[in-house]
Amino acid sequence: MYSRARLARKYLHYYLTASNGKGHGIHSPFVYAFVKNVLNDDGVYPAYDAVEKMRARLSADRRMLEIEDWGAGSVLDGEATVEDETVREERTVHDERAVREDKTVRGLPGVREDELIRGVGGIREDGWVAKGETRGDVGRAVAEVSDRDEEGIAAGAVNAKKEKNEKNEGKAAVQARTRFRSVSQLAVHAAKSRKLGQLLFRIAHYYQPRTILELGTCLGISTAYLSYGAPKAKLLTIEGAPAIADEAEKNFRDLGLHNIEVVTGNFEDWLPLVLDRLGGIELAFIDGNHRKEPTLRYFHLLMGRVVLPAVLIFDDIHWSAGMEEAWETIRRDPRVLLTVDLFFVGLVFLREEFKRKQDFVIRF
Repeated sequence: MYSRARLARKYLHYYLTASNGKGHGIHSPFVYAFVKNVLNDDGVYPAYDAVEKMRARLSADRRMLEIEDWGAGSVLDGEATVEDETVREERTVHDERAVREDKTVRGLPGVREDELIRGVGGIREDGWVAKGETRGDVGRAVAEVSDRDEEGIAAGAVNAKKEKNEKNEGKAAVQARTRFRSVSQLAVHAAKSRKLGQLLFRIAHYYQPRTILELGTCLGISTAYLSYGAPKAKLLTIEGAPAIADEAEKNFRDLGLHNIEVVTGNFEDWLPLVLDRLGGIELAFIDGNHRKEPTLRYFHLLMGRVVLPAVLIFDDIHWSAGMEEAWETIRRDPRVLLTVDLFFVGLVFLREEFKRKQDFVIRF
């Protein structure tokens, strides 16, 4: 997993070099329609209010859950021990210094250097994110980068040790570990942000897939957005932790969402069975076990079951070097003719009418 400073610098490079987020200069009619009708759909849908009210309720829920964690980038990656807190403080100081020394962050529109340091370094004043909503696009997005990176504060050491042990023992499977987390911690640090959740809603709403697969349910916030977007779709979501899956199912009942089926278990075990059950995939959101090899396995399994037209959405494609390598491999796959990099997520569009390779990086 990249450090806060490196992740923020990557985002700033993306922001300055990506294609215009309003569609100017994009010559693909399909991608222009996506930008206009999905990315820039500023409609206020009732689903937004329903899901965000649920998020607020969950963010105040202090109940503790016993959780089994199966992979990198999952809900337990923010679980920090006392030793991890020391590492966090040391890395925060290092990252502050790195950002101050990085001249590329100075003079950018909509964000002051001290704001960037505060967002990247994790020195967050009460209400900073809320105030950041009114600042420039860079300020808002860098704050979001910091929030998402908070999910993985302890992940680097934990996952590096786990992967080293697996390699030494010759094991390919991921071993589960059990921890305790409060519902509020999951809602604040593990659930998808409002911005990304509402993007998922708009994608489902615009393309209206008949089948949706999600890897990584968490508390069901992203699942609910997908369900609201395509209420007639058959939606299966896989969650590795039984306690979290139970909470998600309660949340779906509270929202009155009846097109969702939750499958509890390890992705590696259940994905082939779920694909058999769905038959064909028209939309998939891959948000779990953020490592190169598992991500590529999921991609190849999904490619064998997609029904055109389809869209595959990969979360956190710039979260680590391994995830960037996975995204690059996916992007270069000869079966993939159109991709869109939004930094936080990567989209693979699969349609019969695509005849030549096109890859877009678009500001979001």
